[in-house]
Amino acid sequence: MKNDFQFVNTLLWLILLPFSLMAQDERDPYLWLEDIEGEKALQWVKTQNEATMKVLTAYPEYQKIHDKVLEILNSEDRIPIPEIKGEYIYNLWQDKKNERSLWRRMFVNEYIHGSSDWETVLDLDLLSEKEGEKWAYSSVDFLYPDFDLCLVALSKGGSDAVVNREFD
Repeated sequence: MKNDFQFVNTLLWLILLPFSLMAQDERDPYLWLEDIEGEKALQWVKTQNEATMKVLTAYPEYQKIHDKVLEILNSEDRIPIPEIKGEYIYNLWQDKKNERSLWRRMFVNEYIHGSSDWETVLDLDLLSEKEGEKWAYSSVDFLYPDFDLCLVALSKGGSDAVVNREFD
């Protein structure tokens, strides 16, 4: 009896699955946005960006705020936001020269004593040029307790999907 029920249940599932998948497209009119590199999705994003910029630039203080934010973000006087892992301090740095960013490190004691001699761990501009892909840093996970191995999550063009690279 139990086997008969399982058989019928499986058979119904196999029969109804294709209809369920077809109905999914009808329920989600924006499913085409899943194709993030698709022409239709990119055109939609462009249209949304243009509409947003029209609203933002109509605000009288827009240009003043825009210029000040750019000045702050591009300032050479920014303080690095470090992350301590073992005997090193790591920092992700982006500036005019390093558009995609540098992932860099230095010994904790050197940082404390005011050193600015960072060692580049990963140059995302160089990697992007070498591989023909616009890589963006997403995150890093170190192997505790030695912090000598890590997985660096990189995304293509800053998308949500990531590729993990192992570093020693």
